[in-house]
Amino acid sequence: MKKLIDILNKGGVAVVPTDTIYGLSAVYNNLAAKKRIVDLKSRDHKKAFIILVSSIKDLDLLGVVLTKEEELFLKKYWPGKVSVVLTRDVGGTIACRLPGNKFLQGIIKKTGPLYSTSANITGQESASDISQAKSYFADKVNIYVDKGPLISGPSTLVRYFKGKWQLLRAGDVVIDEIR
Repeated sequence: MKKLIDILNKGGVAVVPTDTIYGLSAVYNNLAAKKRIVDLKSRDHKKAFIILVSSIKDLDLLGVVLTKEEELFLKKYWPGKVSVVLTRDVGGTIACRLPGNKFLQGIIKKTGPLYSTSANITGQESASDISQAKSYFADKVNIYVDKGPLISGPSTLVRYFKGKWQLLRAGDVVIDEIR
């Protein structure tokens, strides 16, 4: 764990297990590491990342302003496989998730929030194990963390807009507020 934390804090890119699939991750606000992920995936640089946090308190570091409805929702569904688009105090939005994976939560507590995206080349199947991730990225990633096969759907992605919850991407979690 210490090696992974050191690599991430020095601007490295890691393939790590999340509560859904293997993800490519880097420390939030390290723009060089973010660009490396974009290049590794052959991803559109305008496409947003999910930002992984270790607690609701981490949202302050991201400049997120929660409504009462959002705060109650997060307390109900976090930690878990639900990503939420939230408004920032500087304008714009950011998608965040508090993963249920305790290992990953421990890493984020030591690094701060992380950029995260599926470990795959854009348009390819998401890596469900480390050998598949290595077939995509080989030695272009600084470290791989192997926790065995991960079989899951993506996180459910939602936002609170104009007084109601909207489903942006269906995932493993069914949101009661959207039925």
